[in-house]
Amino acid sequence: MGLSLWSNRAFVFWIIGTAISFLGQGIYFITVTWALFQLTGSALPVGIMLGLTAIPGILTAVPAGVIADRYDRRIITVLMDVWRALVVMLLPISIWFNFHSVWTYYVVTIGITLGSNFFYPAQNGLIKEIIPTEHLLKANSTKAISQQLGMIAGTGLAGFLISFTSTEIVTVISSFTFLISGVFLYGMRKGVHHPQRKISKRSSMWNEYKEGFRYLTKNRLLLILLILGMFVQFCVQIINTLLAPYATSVLHVDVKGYGMIDAAFAIGSVLAGITIPFIKKIFSQKVYPWTVVLVSTAILAIGLSWNLYTAIFSYLWTGVIFTVESSLRQTMSITITDSEFIGRVGSLNWLMYSTIVPIVGISGGWLSEFIEIQKIYIGITAVMVVVSLLSFQIRKDKSSEIFENKKQASPA
Repeated sequence: MGLSLWSNRAFVFWIIGTAISFLGQGIYFITVTWALFQLTGSALPVGIMLGLTAIPGILTAVPAGVIADRYDRRIITVLMDVWRALVVMLLPISIWFNFHSVWTYYVVTIGITLGSNFFYPAQNGLIKEIIPTEHLLKANSTKAISQQLGMIAGTGLAGFLISFTSTEIVTVISSFTFLISGVFLYGMRKGVHHPQRKISKRSSMWNEYKEGFRYLTKNRLLLILLILGMFVQFCVQIINTLLAPYATSVLHVDVKGYGMIDAAFAIGSVLAGITIPFIKKIFSQKVYPWTVVLVSTAILAIGLSWNLYTAIFSYLWTGVIFTVESSLRQTMSITITDSEFIGRVGSLNWLMYSTIVPIVGISGGWLSEFIEIQKIYIGITAVMVVVSLLSFQIRKDKSSEIFENKKQASPA
């Protein structure tokens, strides 16, 4: 099975393009947050910049989903890579021509997020189009590996390059990574593919979006998966937000220890992504709820860690569990969603993610000022235990035993 997946030219080009795209995002994120802090000497503008990512998600949810379901998703991803490359180039240009300010970072951040909001619904739709159903789990686990490796390489490379060159040079490199990603995504296939079978007559974007929302609400299993994904992302964001104060005030480690803990999550994610294809026979729709339960154990393990080594193990375990859970959930979601609706369903998911992440990040940081961090982790554990009860409703759903359906293929 591995041979048939990796012999799929479209998949190989898609996964390379995806990895390079994440590499560019890793370079960009570290570079702009560092440069903005150096420019202002304050963490507040960095927080504002991250908070601004919620605005495009709200404004573009309707058109992004509808466009991903109307037009060729390959072309959309390529255009959004080109768009993000051009937007990133505004930073070095502003430095070279002396109109560099805090507002430049804000504008570029909004522009990048706008491009990503159109990119990801179309990218998820491409998986449905190019990967046979029996290979979706392996494809999603491979995507998880490429995401972590791309972000790790991007953040590490950015720090190295900034120390030896300059902010403008590093942002130019980040811009080119998006262009290279676009080249690979364009080379996936030839011709134009319209997701919708009937494209001669269309209603307004808003009506098509409402149609997608009705489709989601009528699909009980898909709606449950979307809600579960929202809570899992909530946990990930809390972990990321509290890591720095947790490392310094609870574990009493320096920046090296902080980096080791952070890296442990990525290593766990990569290990899980490598392992999933070899043990995928044990996974089923009835097994998935237990992965949500294990998410609770991972959060609790972090909260109960008492030194650097237990924290590293807890974060390693968290990376493993979160990757297994997300790979299974995404595989189920993509499989049960009709191709002509996958863009709108994806945009609804991205809408929740792009609005929840900034809110949770700000809230988590605020709570840590008044509540002990360990107690916050224990509280999140309790929430996830309750949420895991919802996940067991999936075991009762007979509409789609997706891991046992090996003969179904996605449309080419």
